[in-house]
Amino acid sequence: MDKSLLRERFRKEWKKHYEVEALKDKGFERRLCKKCGSAFWSVGEREHCGDPKCIGYQFIGAPAASSPLSYLETWERIKRYFVANGHG
Repeated sequence: MDKSLLRERFRKEWKKHYEVEALKDKGFERRLCKKCGSAFWSVGEREHCGDPKCIGYQFIGAPAASSPLSYLETWERIKRYFVANGHG
């Protein structure tokens, strides 16, 4: 069976496949991301899952950089750091 078909089937019967009493006991609720439609568990109100495509890249709730960087810009900064610190 195709993975996307399984995913859809499990999504329809989510309580059977994904309901976890331990999470519910800790106050988590299952929610749907308003951007991508994926389901996720969360404590407290949230509209989006934690996927970077929905919330951007973050580090423990804070943006990873002061301004958004492309993949190439990120790689250039990493390269500059290593070269500046004597790595080859």
